[in-house]
Amino acid sequence: MIQLLFLLTLIRLRIEPVNTLPLGNEGTEEMRKSLPIYKSPGSFYVVVYVGSPPQRQTLILDTGSHFMAFPCEPCLSCGKKFSEKYFDPDLSRSNAKLSCGNYPKECFWKDVSICTDENLCQLTVRYTEGSSWTAHEYKDNVWIGSIDYETSVREYSRFSVPIVFGCVLYERGLFRTQYADGMFCI
Repeated sequence: MIQLLFLLTLIRLRIEPVNTLPLGNEGTEEMRKSLPIYKSPGSFYVVVYVGSPPQRQTLILDTGSHFMAFPCEPCLSCGKKFSEKYFDPDLSRSNAKLSCGNYPKECFWKDVSICTDENLCQLTVRYTEGSSWTAHEYKDNVWIGSIDYETSVREYSRFSVPIVFGCVLYERGLFRTQYADGMFCI
């Protein structure tokens, strides 16, 4: 929960002093940064960067969910999304696939995740209108940025925090046709 609270702090249009950086003997610099929240028909979204090196994901701000989740390679039934490619965990040096018993003694989302035969933490989330997704739990460095990759790395990457998220393997219903890559719970 602490990691989600930290990200919720980042969502605010203005980051109030999150951290101070020593600048040699010159003192400290307060870190304040406006974060872009984008509007599309029917929803608001943020752009997050995941991993090392960072991969961009566009996520709907969802007030009704408890999870951050987006399609990952190799998603077996995901639709075409905003990002050109699904998140590829194998390309990230900081990525960790959570297995049963290693966070620290059970899955991170212990009330909804199950332990698969391969000893992986897996969850399926179903919605009233019939949509659903199934994902494995992963942990990687995440930050909110802008659509521009270079600006995001330069201006926002210092706000990166390790976050547990759902690496989606199957989508059904509206998730297959939505433009955004996934969802960001708030």
